[in-house]
Amino acid sequence: MGIVLGNPNVHTIAGALYPPLLVGALRTRNLFTASTLDQMPKHVSSGLLFGDPSPSPCRTWTAPTTC
Repeated sequence: MGIVLGNPNVHTIAGALYPPLLVGALRTRNLFTASTLDQMPKHVSSGLLFGDPSPSPCRTWTAPTTC
């Protein structure tokens, strides 16, 4: 069993109070957030295609010319 917590959970008091109780009651380690579902697949695929996700200082437009 898994639990998906979306963006509305961070915008209410109930979203801050009840999810920990629900996760504890269901005794599951399968917890997914909006970031896990929306952003993480793109992050992983970009990392596999292009290497390290942190930009090289030599590739940014603010880099010094000594690179």
